Formats: sequence, C-alpha cells, structure tokens
Amino acid sequence: MSQLAAMNQFVAHDGIYMLSHSVGLPLVGGEQAAASAFWQPWQRGDADIWNHWLAEIAAFRATVCGAVKYTDGQYLSPDQPLQRSIKDCLFIASRS
Repeated sequence: MSQLAAMNQFVAHDGIYMLSHSVGLPLVGGEQAAASAFWQPWQRGDADIWNHWLAEIAAFRATVCGAVKYTDGQYLSPDQPLQRSIKDCLFIASRS
C-alpha cells in the first residue's frame, strides 16, 4: 500500500497529530461505524440491548487478542486504553 493510500484511510488533519492519549486519527467512516455500532442500538434498544453490548465486548477482546496472537481474552477489559489492553494480553500470554 502506498503512503498516500494509507493516509487516505484516515480523516484529514492539518499539522502534526501528537495526542498521546489517543490511538491516532479516526478512520474515514469511523463516525458512521460508531453510529451504527453504538448510538443506533442504544437509542433503539429494548430489553435485549445487553446482548448487543456483550457481543461488542467479545468482538473487541477477540480483535485485540488476535492482534498479539493470544487466544484467551476473558480478563481483558474494554474500558481501558487500547495500549493497556495489548500490554495485558502480552503479559498474560508470557505467564502461560
């Protein structure tokens, strides 16, 4: 993938992006993805909305653990920063 193609996957931003609390600029289409995966289910949710949230947590765990080739994400918390989640996966995997 060329550098230009890679850059076009992210929302345009003037200057240098150096926020240390972030995982980087959002992806193009990220806002729509957040709307369809978070806001719309929450707004339209019924008594079974927890099934949606629990599936999203499982998908998050699988994605993070898959990125570092670790298979057991049951102790991985989705409410912590991404870099902490990856660090936890690596730490737990090193102990197994």
